[in-house]
Amino acid sequence: MSAMKTEIVRARIEPEIKQEAEEVLEQIGMSMADAIRLFVTQIARRKEFPVELKVTGNKSAE
Repeated sequence: MSAMKTEIVRARIEPEIKQEAEEVLEQIGMSMADAIRLFVTQIARRKEFPVELKVTGNKSAE
């Protein structure tokens, strides 16, 4: 059986956000690595960002 080739992705994130995300992911049986892998896979397959992004509140208009 051949080993799957992989790359390492590194990102900096605030410890509190990371902890909160890990707690949620643990409840659904997913690791942080699983979640990141799923997210990046969806970007590659869809050829677009997989989450709708919206701008709320325009501070420059105030």
